Amino acid sequence: AAVGCARGAGAERTVYLRWPTNDRLTEAERNAPLPDTAEKDEILLARGLQLLDMGQFDKATGSFDGVLAINPRNAVALANRGLAKAWMQQFDPASKDIDAAIAIDPKNVVALRARGLLLEARNDSKSAIAAYGEAIALDASDSFSLGHRAILEQQAGNASSALMDAERALKFNPHWAQLRLVRANIFKNQGKPDEALAEARALITDNSGDGWAQVAAARIYSALDHKEEAMQAFDRVLAIKPEAFIYVNRANIRAK
Repeated sequence: AAVGCARGAGAERTVYLRWPTNDRLTEAERNAPLPDTAEKDEILLARGLQLLDMGQFDKATGSFDGVLAINPRNAVALANRGLAKAWMQQFDPASKDIDAAIAIDPKNVVALRARGLLLEARNDSKSAIAAYGEAIALDASDSFSLGHRAILEQQAGNASSALMDAERALKFNPHWAQLRLVRANIFKNQGKPDEALAEARALITDNSGDGWAQVAAARIYSALDHKEEAMQAFDRVLAIKPEAFIYVNRANIRAK
């Protein structure tokens, strides 16, 4: 059986990585009045992008609304508002924004990856893979599209493509735990336990303080019958944040 973890916006933390992690808006900065100048739309756009990167999709949408009130043809604001709405599963409004952005700027990578996310959320994997491919063709460093395409390729049974995309995405974002799971599952199914174990160990090395990643590593170890290492991974999770389901998972492994 495949090693699994829940997937979602918070699971893989790659909403739209544009800003360094120590460059975050304070509450006061988010609520500060904006100057009535020609740069107001740029300030709103920067604020919206930071909020989007932080996963605050509703607030990000409000900032992009402000940009579009000033310039309705701002393709960057339209694309990112569409991405935010896609994350919030507001599919029809997201589709309108994305289509509008692409009509203005057919090579807008954010709009293309947003289209991919929207199609993925609607379970149209084939079309989502194609949309992510368009984004990657324009920007080979687009780790978001590479990673999501890898996940979909694995689900479709295209192991070699999934491995390649996951490897490329991890070079840009080594903390993406779910891509380690993708690779571990493929290697396990190919009868390559050493390679699968290497993914679990990379998970731990790259995400030492991340409980979700430690759970993922524990499940890989458990699936490969490495009981002791699985127990150690669950112990690390409990040291980060004790939760009932972790104790249950650890007990199940202990009982094997």
